[in-house]
Amino acid sequence: PSSPGHIVGLFNFRGNILSVTDIKKIFGLTAQEVTRNTKLVVIKSGIFESGLLVDDVTEPLEVPVSQIDPVPLTIALDKADYLSGTCSVNLKFIGILKAEKILQP
Repeated sequence: PSSPGHIVGLFNFRGNILSVTDIKKIFGLTAQEVTRNTKLVVIKSGIFESGLLVDDVTEPLEVPVSQIDPVPLTIALDKADYLSGTCSVNLKFIGILKAEKILQP
């Protein structure tokens, strides 16, 4: 009750109760059914932590700062606030999330 719409639950992570954030709800995307591949990625900013609900985790990526582009102007301002930049890896468009914005109370 009284939590933002993108908070979809709670889970116990190493003895700490964390919220589950559905990033798709923040960006107005259609939610997918939870499957075996669905993962929770724990993010932290300051004292706040949450688990991001993601469809899958395939591999970690290291992106040089020189390859990070600004957020495109075609992304709505209210959604662009959640991104610090974008990049393209293997012909895939990737948004770089701002953990501090997602975790704002």
